[in-house]
Amino acid sequence: MNKFLPDENLSRKLVPKLSYLMDIRHVADEHLLQTYDNNIWQFARREGFAIITKDNDFLYLSIAYDCPPKVVKLNCGNKSTT
Repeated sequence: MNKFLPDENLSRKLVPKLSYLMDIRHVADEHLLQTYDNNIWQFARREGFAIITKDNDFLYLSIAYDCPPKVVKLNCGNKSTT
């Protein structure tokens, strides 16, 4: 089963709504809120998560450091986390 880690720019409400489909934990659940993207990257790599995000920073990290982790980039415009 794949493991997914939504970034802080995505709502925590995604976790209970998607947990029946996949192993998913929010960065807040892993005490990674307001930390550097590189720290989230290293955590995801170490723990086997794919990162779900709306910003391009993780795409740049994937170019610089290669995979893992995989990055799922959502293009959904400016939406609030609520």
